[in-house]
Amino acid sequence: MPELNPIERSKIVRAAMEWIIDDYATTDIITKIVATWKTSEQEAQQILQDAKAEWNKNDDLQEQILSRRIESFKKMKRGMDEKEKKTPFGINVLINLENSLLRLEMQLNSIKFYKTSQESRKLKKEQLTEKQLAFSQEYVKSKNAKQSAITAGYSVRTATEQGSRLLHTPHVKAYIDDLLEEIRREAQVDAQMALNELKILADYNIQDFIVEGNQIVDLTTLPKAKTKPVVGIKSTEVITKDGEVRRTTELKLADKKGAWVDLNRHFGNFKEDNEQKVIKIKVTKK
Repeated sequence: MPELNPIERSKIVRAAMEWIIDDYATTDIITKIVATWKTSEQEAQQILQDAKAEWNKNDDLQEQILSRRIESFKKMKRGMDEKEKKTPFGINVLINLENSLLRLEMQLNSIKFYKTSQESRKLKKEQLTEKQLAFSQEYVKSKNAKQSAITAGYSVRTATEQGSRLLHTPHVKAYIDDLLEEIRREAQVDAQMALNELKILADYNIQDFIVEGNQIVDLTTLPKAKTKPVVGIKSTEVITKDGEVRRTTELKLADKKGAWVDLNRHFGNFKEDNEQKVIKIKVTKK
């Protein structure tokens, strides 16, 4: 097998980086390298190691690739047909695009944040007094300047004044902004998790919970994700005249229609529907 020239090898390393961004499994990346460039598996493994090393040490390259990929997904989202967005298929495409965008934007933000904040935050923290540090950490939780000042150890009598002063103290404000940025990024993840949960509630099929003879399936045999639409279980026992005990079980399932409505609202699909058209009717008296 001929040895790869430096230019071609660099091209493969760059492709491997793209697959790393796309969260491909290691074995899948190796398989794709072997299949596409006819390399040996051993050489593909070395190329992947080189790609990971290059990726981890080159922040500027990471920003470049991630920014380009993010813009590509945004373009795909903008280019979707408005009618298609309202279909189940379109909703799924939008959710997948948003998941990808969120993941890529988080990676990009993390890189930028890491580049600028590690040393910066250390310096900012070193500039803070013990009370200022306590105030900052409390404020990001409560958003209450007066109470944060009191918790940090400032006088109750001057807490309002001290809280206002601290929020306008440049190095204290800068440190608080860094902490709030971390919280904002964590909230982004929570929001996407909520969206994924909503998709599960909108996608379930009643047949997932029924077995032969219209009997309810044993829920313990289903994957945890499949049982999320089940919001309640009611078991009833009735004794017949013959003394026979009859047991019935009812499942209360999530509002599937409501979940679809919420998904459509999230993606702005009701905007046109809400712009009610006025129909003018002309009545002629005879």
